[in-house]
Amino acid sequence: MVLFNFGFHLNFIAHSDKAHRGRQISRLLVVQILATAIGPALAGWIIVSLGFTPLFIIGAGLLLVSAVALFLARETYEPIQLDTRKVWQYLKTKPHRGNLLSFSGYAIESMVYRVIWPIFLIIVLVSTDRMGLIVTLS
Repeated sequence: MVLFNFGFHLNFIAHSDKAHRGRQISRLLVVQILATAIGPALAGWIIVSLGFTPLFIIGAGLLLVSAVALFLARETYEPIQLDTRKVWQYLKTKPHRGNLLSFSGYAIESMVYRVIWPIFLIIVLVSTDRMGLIVTLS
């Protein structure tokens, strides 16, 4: 679970500016939080106003547009030799224990947010309408 999003973290560390890494992470998290807050409300409005089919078509269209952009991007290949034992040894060293703790916390928070929290809400609220309202308001 600690290596939950390992590829993303390695790529972020390799390509981020060390002096401004905190600012870059905070901007990334702001975008994620805004999307999480606005997404359910916007989707609910589209469903109420237009129905589920237009929402599905909009979502599929956004997916296709992002896939086209992905296929048009120039691929770069950076060969890497990765030994998980060396990664663990590296993360356990004193200068990198903070990264290990940060990655672990992110992994745990993500799993709770994506798996346990929705199940809890459905069990407690019983209704998907109430759950959607709570998610939108929160």
